[in-house]
Amino acid sequence: MIETKDNLGNVVSDSLSITTQLPETSLAGIKLTMYKTSDNEILILTINLHTYQETEAKRKLNVVADVIGKMDVDFVAFQECAQHKSSPLTEGIIRTDNMALIIANILKTKYQADYNYAWNWAHYGWDVWEEGVAVLSKHARTDFESRYISVSNSTTNLESRRVIYGAYSVANFGQLNFYSTHTHWRSSETSQEQNNQIKNIQAMVSEKEQIAGTTDLLSIVCGDSIAIRRMPRLGTKAI
Repeated sequence: MIETKDNLGNVVSDSLSITTQLPETSLAGIKLTMYKTSDNEILILTINLHTYQETEAKRKLNVVADVIGKMDVDFVAFQECAQHKSSPLTEGIIRTDNMALIIANILKTKYQADYNYAWNWAHYGWDVWEEGVAVLSKHARTDFESRYISVSNSTTNLESRRVIYGAYSVANFGQLNFYSTHTHWRSSETSQEQNNQIKNIQAMVSEKEQIAGTTDLLSIVCGDSIAIRRMPRLGTKAI
């Protein structure tokens, strides 16, 4: 039995079978400059999990967890982070095959690392996957919100998109506001949907910064990409 935290910070008990047949993930190809070199840096990963499209989806999630655990990643933004609509619910809206939940469980089991996560979905992928975004971190989360940034909020419309926000307290730094999002692609030369979604994200960032009422705040927005980078703990925005 494994204990993880759900969107509300409650402890969720769930069982997860971790196969020992999965090959060990090698980080030999990762440059040393990608690792943290001091306590004055935080490491951020943003990655599109591609729902459950691969034939070896379990191995993929294990690799992602290994990268997070071995590199001691501080914050992770997931896109196309999904669960099947027919899978059993564990707590709230979280189902047993939720990709963020599985990765958090692997981190707990293999690395004894407590990562919290917040997740929500915006639309169905291939009619069966509840497809959304998530933020995951080993730092204490003090607040979170999920918000539609699209005109549509229909789960059957691929243009329906959300952003997940989490506020975190980071030792020796202060508050960090972290966002994960996946905007809709530009469907035509005249379509303004993507531009409007970006504007809505910017408005949310400004709103949360005003609510915080402090200049000692870093806001980081991560989108649909695969990248890992180091961020110095400086009191400036990186958006």
